[in-house]
Amino acid sequence: MNEVIIADAGLEDLDALLSHRRPDVQVTLVSSAEDGHAVLAAALAARPSVLHLVAHGEPGRVLLGAQPLDARSLLDRSWPDARGTEIHLHACHAGAGAEGRLLLDRLAAATGAAVAASSGPVGPAARGASWKLDVRTAPVFTSSPFAGVEGAGARGWAHELAVTGTPTDGNDTLTSDDAADNINGGAGNDILIGNGGNDTLIGGIGHDTMDGGAGADVFDGGDGFDVVTYENATTGMVIDIGNPANSTGDAAGDSFTGIERWIGSNFADTMVAGNDPVWFWGHAGDDVEIGGAGNDTMESGDGNDTVHGGAGDDQIYSRADNDVLYGEDGNDLIYGGWGNDMLDGGAGNDTLFGEGDADTMYGGAGDDSMDGGQGNDLMYGGDGNDTLIGGIGHDTMEGGAGADVFDGGDGFDEVTYANATAGVVLDLRNPANSTGDAAGDTFTNIERWIGSEFDDRLVGNDNGVWFWGHGGNDVEIGGAGNDTMESGIGNDTIYGGGGDDRAFGRADDDMLYGEAGNDLLAGGGGNDMLDGGTGNDTLIGDWGVDTMIGGDGDDVFYSGAHDPLPEADIIQGGAGNDTFIIAAQSDAGTVSYDGGEGTDTLRISSDNVADPENKITTATPQIDISGMTLTSVERLELVGSVRHAVTMSVAQANSFASITGATGGDVFTIAGTAMTGAVTAGNGSQLTAGQVQAETVNGVTLLHIGTDATAGADVTLRFAGGFTADQFQVSGSGITLSGTPSTPPTTEPPTTTPPTTEPPTTTPPTTEPPTTTPPVDDRPSTAMQRIVNGVTEDVKAYAYEGPVSTLQWTFLGDSRSEVLGGSDGNDFLNLMGGDDAAAGGAGDDVLDGGSGSNWLIGGSGKDTFFVDGRGTEITWSTVTDLEQGEWSTLWGYKEGVSTLRWEEMDGAEGYKGATVHCDIDGNGTIDASMTFAGKAVGAMTTTTGTIGDQNYIAFISL
Repeated sequence: MNEVIIADAGLEDLDALLSHRRPDVQVTLVSSAEDGHAVLAAALAARPSVLHLVAHGEPGRVLLGAQPLDARSLLDRSWPDARGTEIHLHACHAGAGAEGRLLLDRLAAATGAAVAASSGPVGPAARGASWKLDVRTAPVFTSSPFAGVEGAGARGWAHELAVTGTPTDGNDTLTSDDAADNINGGAGNDILIGNGGNDTLIGGIGHDTMDGGAGADVFDGGDGFDVVTYENATTGMVIDIGNPANSTGDAAGDSFTGIERWIGSNFADTMVAGNDPVWFWGHAGDDVEIGGAGNDTMESGDGNDTVHGGAGDDQIYSRADNDVLYGEDGNDLIYGGWGNDMLDGGAGNDTLFGEGDADTMYGGAGDDSMDGGQGNDLMYGGDGNDTLIGGIGHDTMEGGAGADVFDGGDGFDEVTYANATAGVVLDLRNPANSTGDAAGDTFTNIERWIGSEFDDRLVGNDNGVWFWGHGGNDVEIGGAGNDTMESGIGNDTIYGGGGDDRAFGRADDDMLYGEAGNDLLAGGGGNDMLDGGTGNDTLIGDWGVDTMIGGDGDDVFYSGAHDPLPEADIIQGGAGNDTFIIAAQSDAGTVSYDGGEGTDTLRISSDNVADPENKITTATPQIDISGMTLTSVERLELVGSVRHAVTMSVAQANSFASITGATGGDVFTIAGTAMTGAVTAGNGSQLTAGQVQAETVNGVTLLHIGTDATAGADVTLRFAGGFTADQFQVSGSGITLSGTPSTPPTTEPPTTTPPTTEPPTTTPPTTEPPTTTPPVDDRPSTAMQRIVNGVTEDVKAYAYEGPVSTLQWTFLGDSRSEVLGGSDGNDFLNLMGGDDAAAGGAGDDVLDGGSGSNWLIGGSGKDTFFVDGRGTEITWSTVTDLEQGEWSTLWGYKEGVSTLRWEEMDGAEGYKGATVHCDIDGNGTIDASMTFAGKAVGAMTTTTGTIGDQNYIAFISL
């Protein structure tokens, strides 16, 4: 009897296994390049008694030679008659399942031999395997060829014959067992999986992926782009390419040749490069990746990762989560990916992309290029001539030293010099004048500039700028546009220039000059000087003892935010009709208010007052103004829903040419007087001490008070409107008013600037007569819906053509009763005649119901409402949602001719509110009315103006 072993020459520790064979057993080895089928046929032709095939296997397949032995491959060959021979297949799982049964049956049929194989793992019992062959086509009588105890066999060989997959020239997947195996992928893009043991994985030709598993593995990528992955590891590890002794976990003891990329585990890994370029991908977990001297590629993967590029021109890619990325030396390329990442280019000319979310980016030294991408990013160029592009979002950019290029992109973007080491001159009008870190800088799509901690000079152009001086004693100079200027810390000086500017003092003692235009000046902390210049300005003192000068124009003054101590501001109204608004006793304090030229007003509100900075003054309806110094203040105006109690001096009482807004429940105290008895009708010519008389002259009620024995009135208060003597009750120095005036008071308007909106016309656009072939209407339009007579129809609104740059669409109605819903844009809706309803929807809309009884619903956005009183038809509009600061404008109002009458709660049920009735032409009949749903009369104010030759009065919600 002769036995032959045909074995796979690539089996690990094959010599150790063969050393256990019986002495009379011959051996033939088959390499991965040889034809295993031909070797088997030749051996069978010699008619051995037993032929043993020793190789890795899988169900229905023996991995021997260049082509695996399986049921299909047997059909393509010629086989000798081997009856009387036993063929033993020592390969894991070769006989398992239907595939195994088919292999054995077909091999037996082709050769006539009795064939046996194992349905389980083949190898020593210590590894849970066996040399027993439990699947057979016929009885076999020969045992394992290896000496030793049956069932353990070859006890000195601790491996299994269980590498699944077939090495071919194609794309293979080869999987080892937990033994120390040698897997060679050969040609093709292969996947090699070592599992346990100290494996040798050879990629060969092609782009291969290798996973050694546990154990000290040897990786040889061969040709192509080859990858070693640890993504199936059960714990994190250290992978140190330069110093392998530092590696831990599945990477411990691993060595690498011809590997281009390493992939970490799902846990927290540390990956360290050597001197050669590497490509790391941290995969999942909070990883640390450290590049070396080469031009490395680093991918962060999932988790909050930290990447150091090291020397060389590196490429760093952040994927998800919040990563920290350092380019370090070299000209690096860094991508932030999604998450709130930190990108630091380090030395060299780096390129940084923030991509998604809110990133913080540092260019470092060198001429860097930075693009924030999406999100609200912080970008710092560092030294060098940098390019900073904000992208989408509200970005903050600091170029540092060098001539930098800034492009904010979409959103509200800022350029800051806050970290400069010296003050700067930033001149947007003449950039050649810029100095320090601002020298050579250029700007596109930037909305705000921030100075340094030192003394800066910021000069605007004519496009409208926003400056914040930050620290130091700064000078800010606006241009012809509508500028916003913030002083910051330090004693700053601001010049608004032309345009409607906003200047804010913030801290310390600042000097704010509005100059031309309708400006807003707020002092902030410190003892500030505010000068409105020309135009209708608003001045807010805030903390400290401030000097506010209105200059030319109709100016408005507020105390603003301040300590609870009494204010001591100095106010000079200048030319124009000026107004000082107070609501609390501390607002009055010892303020000196000189109205100057024009008709000037002290307005006292019994409701809380919000100034234009939205700082709220909590009202104290009992206010003593006798400590104020009032000069050339002609009007005392009372507003608010709570009744007033005002104390004034005799001189102040005599100085007011008009007290408006007085009504039942108000109490006036004249310091230093002593009044007794009933108030009688009369002109006060015969009054003596303590006597009071009232008379109405030209719609003004004169309340005469005698204070001494000399006949005649010593004090006269002048109330707008007609009151009777019995509506006044006096006691001591106090006067209590009951009831309302019989004729409405004439309310002069405050000095607020009207919107630049021409009045709507009541005539639809001229339409040319149709031709025989109607022209195609290709005007830009948007769709709206209208309801007429209960029928809903789609209509078009066409592109707005007019002086208001913010309006987009125009719809003109007709004489029918219409219900119209606007678009999400900025609409101008004029529904003309009929009883109509217009809903603006989103956007900043202008709504005009036309004549008739109309409903105007602004919706979201800052809306404007029109009522046209110039026609012959009576109109009444109900505004359902007039919001703070919105205007409702009545066209056709004539000062000195038209009259107003207010009612506290009028209008349709469920929509009652402050209602104003206007007699446009002064003939005693009402021409136009407006109801402001849910509003109190005291919450409304008015202003008048003219655009072109068209007069208006605007009603504004405080």
